[in-house]
Amino acid sequence: MRLILGLPPDSRILFSTRVLRLFAYGFLSVILALYLSAAGLAEGQIGLLFSINGLMVVGLQYFVTRVLQTRRLTDFVTDTKYIVPTSFRPKDNVAHVLRWWITPVRQTGTDDQGQSIWSPSGAVSDKRVFSWVGIAVEGTPSP
Repeated sequence: MRLILGLPPDSRILFSTRVLRLFAYGFLSVILALYLSAAGLAEGQIGLLFSINGLMVVGLQYFVTRVLQTRRLTDFVTDTKYIVPTSFRPKDNVAHVLRWWITPVRQTGTDDQGQSIWSPSGAVSDKRVFSWVGIAVEGTPSP
């Protein structure tokens, strides 16, 4: 309990709402099982239904975290703007949400191959999202 009280106010609110949500999920599962039983489903069928639902949730979580989040872009700029490369832009007409943040760095030297060595030099920005809907315009070919 001391650990929870030592958290910042926003974290306590998030923790409390998560506990409340988990309680509500469990409570609704009991109510749903009672309803399905009253509707004529056998205990085995209700258990199978909940098991299939659990497998679907795990499968969806895996799909979202492993399959949909496969593209990553790290780039360095010296300006206050950034233009997403054409090769990274979506090529279909489906909504895409891109998560981005900024890490300030400074060049601290070069390695033996002449590549710059970068070190963090400030606070990382808040994580933001950018949504893109529409087909990317193809870049102009180089002459």
